[in-house]
This record gives sequence, C-alpha cells and structure tokens, in this order.
Amino acid sequence: MAVFQVAAGEPVRARPDDLRAAGAALADLHGQTQLAALAPQRELAAEGEIDRTIARIEDGFATERARLVAAVADLRGQGMNRAAGPAGFCHGDFRMANLHRAIDRIVMFDFDDCGLGPQWLDLATVGWWLELATGDGAAELWRAFLTGYDRAKYDAELGNFLRWLVAVQHLRSLRFLQDYCQLDTETWVDALGSAAGMVERAASASLRFLGGSR
Repeated sequence: MAVFQVAAGEPVRARPDDLRAAGAALADLHGQTQLAALAPQRELAAEGEIDRTIARIEDGFATERARLVAAVADLRGQGMNRAAGPAGFCHGDFRMANLHRAIDRIVMFDFDDCGLGPQWLDLATVGWWLELATGDGAAELWRAFLTGYDRAKYDAELGNFLRWLVAVQHLRSLRFLQDYCQLDTETWVDALGSAAGMVERAASASLRFLGGSR
C-alpha cells in the first residue's frame, strides 16, 4: 500500500470552464521540453502493443476478439495506424480523475504511466474519457478543452489521428485488466464488448466527442 499527500483543490468536473482550464494546463505541461530528460524510458502508444493485447484475449471470447481485429484492421486500412503530431513528455493517463482544480490552477497527479511519446495521446485520453463518461455533452466539452489547449480551430489531421489514439488508449486500459485483474466471464464479456464498441466507433468516425469539433 502506498500513501500520498492529498492533492490540493477539488476534482475537475465535466463542465466547459474546467475543461478549458485542463486544456491550458496540458498545453503548459507539453511545452516544458526539459521534462523529456526526466521521463521513464518507455515508449507510449507503440503500435505493436495493440496486437499483443488482442492476442491475449482468450479463446472463449472469440466474437469480441474478432470484432476488435476487424475494427483495428479498418483503422489501419484508412491509414490510422501511427501517432502524428509533436512528440515529447506525456502524462500518459491525463483524465479528469487525475486532476484537481485549485482556484486558478490545475493540479496533476498519478504520473505512473508517464513517458515519451506522441503528446496527442494525452489529448486522446481526455476525448476517450469524455466518450465514456459524458454522452451527448462530449462534443461541447471537447471544444472547451481544445480552446484551452489553444487548438480551437478544427484540425482534420488531429481529428483523424485521435481516432487511432483513442483505440490505443482503450486497449491500454484493457491490457491493465489482463495484467492485474481477475474477472468473471460476464465481466470480461462486458469489458471486451466495450473495447470493441469503442474501436468500432473510432474506425467509423462516429466518436461522439469528435462529432461537434468542426
């Protein structure tokens, strides 16, 4: 068990003002190029990790595995199989549960997954969280986040490669379950079905958070 000092501030909420503040804080983090020298030497968003994660799905879940294989192949067929954009220090798990807001600043914590990689992975993590947690309000909150990150203008390249990185991030979460959790069959079916649905929405360009980002 590990005990940490409580992070200052209150949890970041799913509201535009908090998402704008989170976007500005992430832009500031990404702009601190000196952090690259301090990052663990792990490669984030390596393409081969997706295949290794899918290969570990047990034979009893062949339907869900086939859906994931097909959706990943669809993304790759569209050229969405690489991480574009700037590379450097990444938080690695930049979701709202790992942020607090203390008046005029954002307090970040849980850097366990930090490393070097495509910095758009951190943006994709926010989009992924919005997709999972906020439903029809995801697009408005995403626009607020991008405004804070200073990318308010729609960027087709960013949108396209976020589709790939959202798939990467969801399969990273699936790999965590594979590595550290013992789940019953019903829970695995739910987890794998959720993963397949997310990657299918990414492949079909129907992610809710991106639907209103033009």
